[in-house]
Amino acid sequence: MECRYGFEQPLIFSFNRHRNALLGAGQTIELGGGGLLFQSDCPPPDGVAIEVRMAWPFLVQGVCSVVLLIQGTVVRTDARGTAVRMQRYSFQTAETGESDWASNSGAACNLIG
Repeated sequence: MECRYGFEQPLIFSFNRHRNALLGAGQTIELGGGGLLFQSDCPPPDGVAIEVRMAWPFLVQGVCSVVLLIQGTVVRTDARGTAVRMQRYSFQTAETGESDWASNSGAACNLIG
């Protein structure tokens, strides 16, 4: 059984649907080694490949913001939230202002492509 940890952090996600790139915003609920659970006003459909970006709450050496990038598949969406099975993840240094994008994003589901 996988350990999951309560982890509340704003996030943005993207997925492709009918050749269109869709962007959404939400909030994590739980994070574990195999995936994450998050809530969104406009959840992605089950089965789609998804990319999730969230600002990591700790700085590297106290000065550099970091973003956690997760790639995976939406397993299910129910009353608790959207579950994503993680296929790969990486930590990246954040670009200027990137750590604020999720919390400042008013876009719940915008067409971006």
